[in-house]
Amino acid sequence: MEELYDRKNNKEPKLLIYPNPAQAQFALQCEAFNESLTIVIIFDQYGQKVMTLSIPRGQAESAVTTEGWQKGVYLVQVWIFGSFIASRKVVIW
Repeated sequence: MEELYDRKNNKEPKLLIYPNPAQAQFALQCEAFNESLTIVIIFDQYGQKVMTLSIPRGQAESAVTTEGWQKGVYLVQVWIFGSFIASRKVVIW
């Protein structure tokens, strides 16, 4: 099995967020989702946690509903086996 995080080349797994910017919802797609249970934590621009998702192994994509969120920039972090592996920003407008 290929490593989720290539430490030798400092390569993160591909994490896609679309559409970005988003309005009512956005989708997350990550190659690491197929390998293991994945935890996704989303923070607002002030560093407050707004959502935690558990994505089961083998689910290649997950939808995130942003109803009730303030407009702004959010940080999406992906964690596997208790280790941080990737992050991206998403704009909600």
